[in-house]
Amino acid sequence: MNVLIKQAGVAMMLSLFLTCTAHAGEEKSESDQLMERHRQIVAKIEALKQEQDFLLFQKAAYSEDSKYFILEPGAGIGKLKYKNRVLKSFSFPSTRSGVDGPKGLLRLVEKTEKNGHKSGLLFGKSLIIEPKGTAINAQDVGRKHIQIKKTDFLPLFYAVEKGALAYVVR
Repeated sequence: MNVLIKQAGVAMMLSLFLTCTAHAGEEKSESDQLMERHRQIVAKIEALKQEQDFLLFQKAAYSEDSKYFILEPGAGIGKLKYKNRVLKSFSFPSTRSGVDGPKGLLRLVEKTEKNGHKSGLLFGKSLIIEPKGTAINAQDVGRKHIQIKKTDFLPLFYAVEKGALAYVVR
């Protein structure tokens, strides 16, 4: 009888142990699912914030009644727009990293000329649009440089004024 009781006790302990480990695996799985869902929601919130910022930018540019830039470094394309019309499209070498460089709203602070040549559109301390082949000055080292064809650059240079807006889409 003692042997039977011992065997029943071992069987109960073994079944209890297996039941506990099965529930622990389910809890871990549920926890992982919740964490993944949380990451998805946070990513969606960030995407919605970026979309809201872009829509607010478009509203501000539309109300200012001036020309503005939309730049997509990842795709290597840019557009000069007025209201909802595209005035000029241009391309430049794309940057796949997406991490470096500015993003969001920028304002044109200066149009530069060197030796009588139009040499750059400076957007704050973070971005410069310039024709291909322009040498980088020591003072411009910290800025992200977008170099475009000279045939695309000159119309942009003459079309915009100081204070023009730009939006860098990531």
